[in-house]
Amino acid sequence: MCKTIKHKVRFKASPETIYDLLADSRKRTEVIPGGGTELELTHRGVPKPLLDDTEEYWRHVYWAPMRARR
Repeated sequence: MCKTIKHKVRFKASPETIYDLLADSRKRTEVIPGGGTELELTHRGVPKPLLDDTEEYWRHVYWAPMRARR
């Protein structure tokens, strides 16, 4: 059975910057502070046994480093 992961994350960067970061891993190190952006991620079709690991991956590999850079 598959599940859905939903995250709502706020960044101090423009929507364009956040989109570019998600699309290009090299740009994730170039986050520039801006007016702020709230991103809502929906990741559908996550196999139930991988739900916790996938959830942690999003939080620690994507969101935490992006938030740490300003």
